[in-house]
Amino acid sequence: MAAKKSGVDRSLYIVSLALFLILLSGVVLYAAPHSGWQIDGVRSGSMAPAIERGTLVVGKSVKPEAIAVNDIIIFRPVGVGEQLLCHRVISIEMKSPRLFQTKGDAETKPDPYPVPAQNVMAKVLFSLPLLGYLAMFLKTPYGFVMSVVVPGLVIIAVCVYGIRREIARMRRGPDR
Repeated sequence: MAAKKSGVDRSLYIVSLALFLILLSGVVLYAAPHSGWQIDGVRSGSMAPAIERGTLVVGKSVKPEAIAVNDIIIFRPVGVGEQLLCHRVISIEMKSPRLFQTKGDAETKPDPYPVPAQNVMAKVLFSLPLLGYLAMFLKTPYGFVMSVVVPGLVIIAVCVYGIRREIARMRRGPDR
């Protein structure tokens, strides 16, 4: 019986750990932009082969002076709306504001408009292949529910179950 109980305990521990990691991932993805970080999945192949579609990119906001030619930046393109792009800086105009000419590695021509410094969200620090698909899913409404709401409810249910079990044990008395 003891071996079975330890197997159940181990399984519960693994499930709890997995749910906690999913919950943490969701929270990090939603909280990151509020602390100067950009974490997202790459949706196009414009930066291949350096950064393939589905790669997770992690960037940190930096001062425009810290961006150099060949750095990869995450930015809001001029006149395109809310969609962020991730391209390489190919030249810098030292005007005020500073302007960055960008180009996707897989593209033959530079982007049509230079990127003003205020449109730069972050400088890419590193990337992780394939994890971008997970990040893109977690940023959808279904992904939010799956990463934050469901694990949170399961963790609460497990805690309530443990508390009720302990209360029942205490009511039976210490010798049972």
